[in-house]
Amino acid sequence: FIQQRDKPRRIRIIFRSTWASVMRLEWSEKKKKSRTKTGGKSPFIIFGDRCTLIFLLLFLAYYSILMICILPVLRVTSPMDVDGNGIPDDILQGARGRKTARHAVQMVKNTMDRMKFLDNIKHKTKKREGFMVLGMHRSGTSMLAGLMVNGMGYITGGPLIGAAFDNEKGFFERVDIVNQNDEFFRLQQMDWSSNVVHYDWEKALAHKESGEATFKEGERGLAFLNDSNNAPWLQKDPRMCIALRTWVELLDVEPAIVFTYRHPLEVAMSLQKRNSGFHAERGLRLWIVYNMRAIENSAGLCRVLSNNDDVMANPIKEVQRISDELTKKCGVPRPPHRLSEDVVKQFIDPTLHHNKKADDKKGKVLATFKNDCVAKDFKSIFQEGTQNRNTELDMYLKAMKVYCDLKSGDAYHEGYEWPSLTFGSN
Repeated sequence: FIQQRDKPRRIRIIFRSTWASVMRLEWSEKKKKSRTKTGGKSPFIIFGDRCTLIFLLLFLAYYSILMICILPVLRVTSPMDVDGNGIPDDILQGARGRKTARHAVQMVKNTMDRMKFLDNIKHKTKKREGFMVLGMHRSGTSMLAGLMVNGMGYITGGPLIGAAFDNEKGFFERVDIVNQNDEFFRLQQMDWSSNVVHYDWEKALAHKESGEATFKEGERGLAFLNDSNNAPWLQKDPRMCIALRTWVELLDVEPAIVFTYRHPLEVAMSLQKRNSGFHAERGLRLWIVYNMRAIENSAGLCRVLSNNDDVMANPIKEVQRISDELTKKCGVPRPPHRLSEDVVKQFIDPTLHHNKKADDKKGKVLATFKNDCVAKDFKSIFQEGTQNRNTELDMYLKAMKVYCDLKSGDAYHEGYEWPSLTFGSN
């Protein structure tokens, strides 16, 4: 009786369970079909994606229309094309005034810095026991130093940096002094080819005093230069164009200076050949900076002037003149030998005079400076009319102006106005 009574109930439960399963199955199938059509996304997500896409398309359309309308207004002419036409006179005068003011401020700063430096070295004896060769990298300083060391007997000590593929006769640079200059540079976030224009000679001294600069390498080099038994000594490192004032402060005896320079294009081409990716514009900029600092930093010291062309044209005459002037003018002890023809033949190989500038009879004249000193066009890796080529030519003309002023002597005058340069990493 009980089993008969519960039978309808069990039937109802089974029916309800079966119906629920069927409904769930149908819902699952509908859901799968829906996701298949929509790529597995819910309708809400699809709606959001479509709205986002529509919004982006509308924004791009609006932005394009806006740029088309206002781009002519926003277009700025490059600095090389600005001739002042159409610019109000008061604005032009203001801009020129600011440039003049900046130059005046820099002149005052340089003068004060020079006076402080000269005041600091007053206590040093003028009995000069040696000299430093100053000149930009790739400017013939190694050849000049080699002739004076090998041919005349000036003393460098050692160890020296060895010969290399780009300088087969040797550099005549003390390893310790080069390494010390690199440490001074590194502590001021620079190296020989980057940011050297910002070198602070007093900050380098502070780094030495505080111990930030270990000065382990410099100690050996300084001991050699301060030893009177090493006279007449010769020290050569292009970095000294930048770091000279730091070292003069550390020396017991004031050094004499031999300054030499080379055509800026020859230097730039030599650097470009030696260093991959070193464009001519960068080399020309460095040429200006190194020569500027060499002249500024050596002002007030006994200085003998030369240039690479004169050394190459008549090595015996020019090198002997330099040596005689060091002795008569600066008081540097006379070396034991006079330069001989045999040493010149052994040491100077015309084929090693890399990257000689093009024949002056060739090339279009780009500018003529004082004493008919001309800047000729040169072959570039950049196409004519491009921004890179225009920037390169602009820097070349600035460098050539300095080169011609070095030849005429104007660049050595106090108050000489050096080119205005925009410095990034160089």
